Amino acid sequence: MAAGDGDSHEKPHVQNFIECIKSRKKPYCDLETVGHPASVLCHSGNISARLGRKLVLDTKTESFVGDKEANAMRGRPEWRKPWVLPEV
Repeated sequence: MAAGDGDSHEKPHVQNFIECIKSRKKPYCDLETVGHPASVLCHSGNISARLGRKLVLDTKTESFVGDKEANAMRGRPEWRKPWVLPEV
């Protein structure tokens, strides 16, 4: 990988993001269609590595086929209270 100024590939994404805030259009790299599926695959790989075995992912349900232990690692059983806007 060649050294660069650090933002040559990042600048178009930032520009697109700002344009989308102004126009309310979806960005080129939409989180629903690109970001979420990519993160599901990364999390699945991490779960597989932690368990030390291969897993079969059902991409429609985003769950592991026949593996309760792996599915239990997909989320957190207890979430903290959501942040709320304080009254002023």
